[in-house]
Amino acid sequence: MNSTSLSDLEDAPGSSSSVDRFLLEHGIRLSSNSVGDDKDSSFSIPQTTEHDAPLTLDDFSPALPSHLNSFSTHDDETSQIHQDAAYLRSLPREPVQSSPRAPSNATPHGHAREESSMGMAGSTTSTPSGRRHESSRTNSHMSEPRFGQSSVAPPSMDQDTPDNEWRPLNTLLAQHGFSPIELIPTSTGVIPKMDALFAVVHDLIVQLERRGQIIQDLVLDSDLHAKKHAKAETHLASHEMKITDVTEALERSQGEVQSLKTELMRATAKLESEQKAFKLQKSKLEQQLKISEHRVKAKEGLLERLQHKFQQVMDKEDVSKTRTREVFRTIQQRDPRKSSAADLKSLELIAMYETEREKMTAEIAQLRSQVQELCCDVRDKENVLLRQTGANGFTQRDAFVEKLEQARLEQEQSSRQLRHKEAIIQEKVNKIEIELRHSKDIIADLRDENANLILEVQSRPTIRDYKAIQRRVVLLERQLSDQKAAVQDAHTLEDLRKYMGTAELIHRDKVNAKLHLNRLTTLPKEACLDVIQDICRQLDLTDVTLIGPSVAKLISVVQAVPRMEKFIHGVCGCISQNGIVPLEIVTSTLTKWKNDLTHLAQLQSFTDKLHAILSRRSHDNVQDIQGPISHNRALHVVEELVAFETHFSHEREMYSLAITNVDQPDVLIHKMIQHFRHLFGVKSMEGVFPKINEVFLFVNEMNNALASIKESLGLARTVSVAHALNELRTALQKMTDPKRPPLAPDTHESYVVTGKSDVVGVAAVRQQHVTLTKLKQVLGAQTIDELVPRATR
Repeated sequence: MNSTSLSDLEDAPGSSSSVDRFLLEHGIRLSSNSVGDDKDSSFSIPQTTEHDAPLTLDDFSPALPSHLNSFSTHDDETSQIHQDAAYLRSLPREPVQSSPRAPSNATPHGHAREESSMGMAGSTTSTPSGRRHESSRTNSHMSEPRFGQSSVAPPSMDQDTPDNEWRPLNTLLAQHGFSPIELIPTSTGVIPKMDALFAVVHDLIVQLERRGQIIQDLVLDSDLHAKKHAKAETHLASHEMKITDVTEALERSQGEVQSLKTELMRATAKLESEQKAFKLQKSKLEQQLKISEHRVKAKEGLLERLQHKFQQVMDKEDVSKTRTREVFRTIQQRDPRKSSAADLKSLELIAMYETEREKMTAEIAQLRSQVQELCCDVRDKENVLLRQTGANGFTQRDAFVEKLEQARLEQEQSSRQLRHKEAIIQEKVNKIEIELRHSKDIIADLRDENANLILEVQSRPTIRDYKAIQRRVVLLERQLSDQKAAVQDAHTLEDLRKYMGTAELIHRDKVNAKLHLNRLTTLPKEACLDVIQDICRQLDLTDVTLIGPSVAKLISVVQAVPRMEKFIHGVCGCISQNGIVPLEIVTSTLTKWKNDLTHLAQLQSFTDKLHAILSRRSHDNVQDIQGPISHNRALHVVEELVAFETHFSHEREMYSLAITNVDQPDVLIHKMIQHFRHLFGVKSMEGVFPKINEVFLFVNEMNNALASIKESLGLARTVSVAHALNELRTALQKMTDPKRPPLAPDTHESYVVTGKSDVVGVAAVRQQHVTLTKLKQVLGAQTIDELVPRATR
């Protein structure tokens, strides 16, 4: 900014011409020929538009007495200032050493520039308080010893020192908010430091520039307000023209209103005649509506019966479809795909086979009952034949057994009939329960619909209420139109109060008396106008009548502030337990929670699907599960499946490795495996272990059978198989011999069968049959052939 810096002036030889040159560069011309000549001294300060800092209220505060005294234009103060300046010029200065070996108390060039910049920065303080603070900071900073300078203790204030000559000038500068001039002691006295002197002059220039700018802004504002005033006058003239046009339009509209009233009377008469005709049509339509309602009710009853039958058919189809899908899922280990033609064809085949299976099951049940009856008949005939060929001593016993058998047959037949009747009754009960459940659902729906209709009827007004409401609406419309006309005709507040209600006026007067608002009538018109204008500016309103609604809205908003604060505290407390958090964090946290909720829904759906898939496992694997599957149980099942998959893959690798190894016939174990597969017809390696287990079971069963035969024939355990078979053949031939001796009368029930006459009794046969039935139920077998494999597993 300055062509000559403070450090350059300080380094140059000290003279008054450097100060004058510095002032001229800043636009100030200071000419003083002598100390006492006050008329030749003048200051020339140009106006600039640059602002160093914003204005504050302290800049426009009234001047203190000390300020007025310091800035007075008396000749004694001016002469005193010029005398001080002449005295400063007359003081001798120490020459500046420019040799490389400067003394230790010389200030470096860079340090001088730092002090100059500090002085310039301090001069940009915008307010007097800021300048005082900066001056105090500068004094404290200047009072400290600088680097490379010798610390010289200032003399006492009570003594007569050379500083007392500069004290009035420093006091005057401090009173006006400027920093004092720093003095440098010399051998002959003290001289002012150039940086401090330039900083004071710079602050004075800045303040003068700011005040000039303020004056210029005020002049521009006054021109702007004058233009606005002229524009408002033009608007006022245009509004007056519009008012005249509106009054003419109002007169024309009044004439139109009169003509419309006559037309309204004609339309009213025509409307009454049309209403009578409409009433007759309405009565006819109501009669037709009642007849239609009766027909609709009859159709609804028929439709309900048809829907019930259709629902039964649909239930049966749904049951068959679910059963078909379960069979498909059991076979294919997956759900059928709707878009797959092969799956649809498989479902059709399964449904066909299921229907055939049901028919076959019914036929098999009927055939089993017939077979049981035939078996009983054959057993009875065989018993009769055996009793006829037997001894005479058993005649009474056979008759008793025959009676028991006949009674048993009758009981079985009666129990079979009772079971059949019970099954029929159970089916009827199930059908009745289904119909009852469906009827209850229909009744509940009808009750809900009836309740809704009752509420709707109760909410609707009657004809009398409707007519009363219509009359009330017409009356209110008239009153409203009268009020609007009165408001448009009114020109003062007294005219408007005529159309206000008595209760509203009483309430208004009470509130005015409570708040002592009647004293506002004593206020001048200008004060009220200023207050209203201030309120309109604060609320950004252009109409005075909107002040009340706007204030009411503000009151409602302020009343809602505690609830809003409570809500914000609650939300912040929910988000963070450490206290109130910034609102920006709250929004981001809620957004994150919302995203987490979407992920949570996906995880929940994944969990439900996983539980549904796990619940379709075979019942043999989920016997220990009671109720819904928990997350821990599901995780355990998944771990088991993974372990099973690992085990299965390991076995598959092991079998594949075994297949590759069997192809090497040089190893003996491989030759043995191939020979075993050839002997028993095992086609794959996976069938080797099951075949070995089957051979083991067969050998054990044969050994057990041979042991039982040897024990029955009374042979030793060490007897060979051939000898045991020969003895069994001999025993069978003896059983077929008709000349065998009769049984002893005291033979026990656990005798050995040696002939047809030694057939066990009916009670023993029934006991065996019951035992086999219980075994099938316990082991879950369908036939007797499945008992041994299941018992072995």
